[in-house]
Amino acid sequence: MIDVTLETNEIKLWIFDYDNDEWERVRNLCLEEDNWLRENYLPHRCKVSDHKVFFIAYYPDGRPMMFGGIKEYTNDVARVFNRMYAFPYVRSVKKFKHHHGIMINTILPALETAIDKTYNLLFVSMQMRERTYKGNQKWWDFWKKSWFSCTQSDWKDFDGLVQTYPADNATCYQNIVYREKNNYTFKDWNPTHMSFSEYNERFVNV
Repeated sequence: MIDVTLETNEIKLWIFDYDNDEWERVRNLCLEEDNWLRENYLPHRCKVSDHKVFFIAYYPDGRPMMFGGIKEYTNDVARVFNRMYAFPYVRSVKKFKHHHGIMINTILPALETAIDKTYNLLFVSMQMRERTYKGNQKWWDFWKKSWFSCTQSDWKDFDGLVQTYPADNATCYQNIVYREKNNYTFKDWNPTHMSFSEYNERFVNV
């Protein structure tokens, strides 16, 4: 069983791998918001047991900041910040880079330490917004710029969309950034993917 607490000047981080009452309390706070991805956080869609490890980050005053986990795809590949949710008071554009820094420099290393493993390929993915577009969406460019500004140039982006779940629908093809280790590459993973124009033809212009 994993049960780890880490405190810094900015956050209190709790890492665990089991169901518990505190997680359900925080989940219910999340579900109070009429979020466009609300369904993803319902009990049947967001399970601790589906993850290698899960976390809740809190502000020093005790308010939950965000939660999410590491979902293992293969022994080499995992998605970090899976089922990620940030509370509304966290989503300030002015603090975007600040929170990305916390995710990359505090939360991610703590998760890897807790499971005593560094995956050969770790990725973060986000699904497309439900709007008409051509190519990459502007919000994703903004997100990537912020993310990359907090890294040591060891993260890359993929020019297109990657299938993150084995189903052929729009939500399963997502934008990703990824980190490679130990000479393992994106080509070694070789996920199903498509260009933005292919996505547009298949799922938007129908």
